[in-house]
Amino acid sequence: MSHVILVTYSGYIKTPSSLALDNGLANLAGALIHAGHEVLIEDYNRLSILEKMTPPGISEMAAEAFKAGNTAGADSFARIRELQDKLDSYQERVVGEIFEDLSRLILQHRTSVIGFKCWGSDGAAAVKRWCELIRGRFPELKILLGGSCCSVAPEHTARYIGNFDLMAIGEAELSILGMLEYFEGRRALSEVSGVLYRDPRVPKDAEPRYIKNPPALLKDLDQLPYPNYSREVYPSAWTGEKLNMVILDESRGCPVQCNFCVHPTYAGSWRIKSAARIVEEIKAIQSLMGTRYFRLAGSNTPPSVLKQMARRVLDDGIDMRFSCFLHVNSVKAEDLPVLREAGLRCVFYGIESADDRLLKEVANKKTNADRMYRVTKATTEQRIFTTGSFIYPMPFETPESREKTVSFIKNLFGGNAYASAQFLNPAPMPDTEWWRERRKYGFEFNDDEYILKMITSPVRHMFPPELQELLPYSLQGKTHRDLAQELGALIAELKNEKVIYNISDDVAIIAHGCGMHPSRLKDELLPAFMFGDLPKIRKMTEDFNANRCRSERSVAAAKAPNPRSPALPLGSA
Repeated sequence: MSHVILVTYSGYIKTPSSLALDNGLANLAGALIHAGHEVLIEDYNRLSILEKMTPPGISEMAAEAFKAGNTAGADSFARIRELQDKLDSYQERVVGEIFEDLSRLILQHRTSVIGFKCWGSDGAAAVKRWCELIRGRFPELKILLGGSCCSVAPEHTARYIGNFDLMAIGEAELSILGMLEYFEGRRALSEVSGVLYRDPRVPKDAEPRYIKNPPALLKDLDQLPYPNYSREVYPSAWTGEKLNMVILDESRGCPVQCNFCVHPTYAGSWRIKSAARIVEEIKAIQSLMGTRYFRLAGSNTPPSVLKQMARRVLDDGIDMRFSCFLHVNSVKAEDLPVLREAGLRCVFYGIESADDRLLKEVANKKTNADRMYRVTKATTEQRIFTTGSFIYPMPFETPESREKTVSFIKNLFGGNAYASAQFLNPAPMPDTEWWRERRKYGFEFNDDEYILKMITSPVRHMFPPELQELLPYSLQGKTHRDLAQELGALIAELKNEKVIYNISDDVAIIAHGCGMHPSRLKDELLPAFMFGDLPKIRKMTEDFNANRCRSERSVAAAKAPNPRSPALPLGSA
């Protein structure tokens, strides 16, 4: 048996969803506890850490920058960037303080294995530093890596962080059990699926090479143990420093194969939990924590299972609200009323463009603008807040295709209180069609430089494009700065048409839980999350947890679900 500490830290908290509970680590905890190991989840994406990372007086300086004029102005952007640089440099001091807390936990629990979830940006930089410090202070401690950076760019993440033993590159619920068996001498490393490790034949002082064992996918998601959010395993979930909102893994993988999307690459084939299992998981979590708010994590939630889930939720009288990703091809207008009645309040559609030529030849969306318009309109008419994502300018964008997209957005999103257009510049991701066939689509970049910047750059989804970090690539001769300026001009045009923009479904469902319209939450909290206005962020968290969940008394009296049921087939690790 091993004692494992699982650590998540994404850096400075830039969006409300970073305060949601970490389903990935809760899933891992469930699998490890089922196999007989002891687990502690240490979640540093919490309010007390945010408070440590905020320099005194910076939120007041930020407020002045916003009051000085329109935030779309060049002077305002320059001042905000200056404050962001100050914030970033201040955070480096706090990373050392967090390590001292980690050291205390390692000694207290006699930890034998520590696993880090590698987020991009500040999170990856912190993990790099912590791994170096662990090697010096706890040389016998085994270090595991996992998370989004490891899934999307495993070798580059391995070279960047350097000091680790093994990296999970597949579904970690399976691979982590094999890793621990290897550490305990019960399995050869070559027999562990979904793991990356340094080639032992290469001298330690030489440039490392890495070996990847292909990942194994769990075919039946119903066989996963329940995620574990209990007090003893996930203490931060019970302190009021996190949003009492749970992300459910109702499906994994995606069958659509969009040319720009990483999900088909690292998430594997489309696999779906049964509606019965999803509802039982909801009941178990509500019994334990009183949670009413959920987000479905799958990149393409199957409507057939969603409808079955909705019927069970209604039949069992479950009080819940949730958001999810859907594909317009599988949504029928007649199904939306029952989904809303069951609690669906926010949804995300990948639209990308309203030009059918670009949808087919560039994005491989397998749909058309007319269907996307009809489905999105029907969704908003049911008072389901709908986020539609748009990539602009697309490869081979023309004035005609731009006009189609602008008209689409104006007609559907203009003045619509139940719709938000989410905008991104086109950026190729490893192992996607855009990456493999970059010349065909007009992208140019150096792999190593581009991926390193992608791993280490801050991600600011709610920020305007002029404040996003620029990546070292070009599209048909235009730099990322050129593309960001074009996108900024598009957004400015659409703002005049009263288009709500850059509010994703996760932010929208949190706003719903706070009793606020999503645009109001964004307007009030974007400056707060930019520069650590802790009173506002704390009030948002308290409002969400106090008003949208069951009482603390009922939560305290509830019993946790059995962490050893259902069984996970150990032989498939």
